[in-house]
Amino acid sequence: MKQEPVAWMYDTYPFINVFSSSPPASYDMGTLKPLFTTPIELMPTIVKDEQGKVVAVTLTNEEHQVQEVLWQAPRELSDEEIKQLIVQHIQTWNSLDSIIDFARAILKKASEK
Repeated sequence: MKQEPVAWMYDTYPFINVFSSSPPASYDMGTLKPLFTTPIELMPTIVKDEQGKVVAVTLTNEEHQVQEVLWQAPRELSDEEIKQLIVQHIQTWNSLDSIIDFARAILKKASEK
């Protein structure tokens, strides 16, 4: 059985338009993505912090247990953490290698849980 789209998504970052019926003729059909309904075992879930900021997108099962993290916002480092990394990784301020080393250290520290 061939499924028919139930809606169309037109993704033009930073805006996303979703049409529940046929999209207007003015839209380029090559950039439209068809959306289908299918039974799913895992549900995409947007996780927000207390301030309403999106911090993760996960796949959860019917019991709302996280099965997979699809995306996680990078953690922000405190000034103290950054100062510690400067002391550990920057030997001289005029060396390109030391700046690259510092940038890698910042990214690694921010990605730690």
